[in-house]
Amino acid sequence: MGRRQTDPVKDIVSRLASGKPAVRAVAESELRGLGPEALESVLRVMADEARARSARKRIFVVALAFYVALVVLVITVTKEDVGGFFGFFSALMSLLAVSEMQKGAARAAARFQDPRCAGPLAEALDFGDKGLRAEAERALIGLLPRLRASDADLLSPAQRKSLHRALGRPNQELALAVLSALEQVGDESSLEAVRQLAEAAPGSRGRGWPSSRVVEAARECLPALEERVDRLRAGATLLRATAAPDDPASSLLRPAAGSGAPVTDQLLRPSGEGESSPASRAPRSAEWDGGEAVPAPATLPVSLSGQETPRA
Repeated sequence: MGRRQTDPVKDIVSRLASGKPAVRAVAESELRGLGPEALESVLRVMADEARARSARKRIFVVALAFYVALVVLVITVTKEDVGGFFGFFSALMSLLAVSEMQKGAARAAARFQDPRCAGPLAEALDFGDKGLRAEAERALIGLLPRLRASDADLLSPAQRKSLHRALGRPNQELALAVLSALEQVGDESSLEAVRQLAEAAPGSRGRGWPSSRVVEAARECLPALEERVDRLRAGATLLRATAAPDDPASSLLRPAAGSGAPVTDQLLRPSGEGESSPASRAPRSAEWDGGEAVPAPATLPVSLSGQETPRA
């Protein structure tokens, strides 16, 4: 069997996460040499790492529940000190850490001004790496104002929350870029963050934040965002299916109620071939009986009192 070929972009991404500046510089040079075609591989690496981190978070939740139950059981049964369990808790917290590969992928994405990189770079703001956050901020300042309404699906709810949190950081250029993007791709979850910023007094949060320029931009963004949210709500209302009746059978056509036996003299019947016309169905003066004409029984006149009157 031949040796499995490694993805050259993935190798570059792994070296971009190196703590050695010289190694990162070589990796950046190689990434530039690959050109825009490398973006698809970078996005694929970022998606894989994001899924892996989500899986680790689910494991953390399950393990944390087990850890808490175990600590409570030990305290209840043995009354012993549980200080030794804190090492296990520290190991659990490592599951939430961002992998070096994910950091390297974010650094690679920062080299591309592509709308698809906006979401992963927004997440990178919360990775807890100051150097990476600075790179992501610089990339987002140039990228976010280029987003359009058609790019809204490129952001996940978690990535939007990262952008909302960025509005609270004292970085004026980044906040202005975020507000510009939210006019196009914001949703109902964005309203509160923008409204709080629009209603804030300049410098009210300390360290001169928010600046008067950011507050003014938030006040201009808010009406546009509210209008966008109204359109989204209206679209959701139009697309919502009508409620089904509790008893679907009650909405179906049913035959009219009546007795089971048909009333034969009220049914319409087709006229048969050779059937007499309406004129020929008038009362006959005689009926055929064995070849001789038999006079039809005379009908006695009936008086108004209901009694027969004598024949003349």
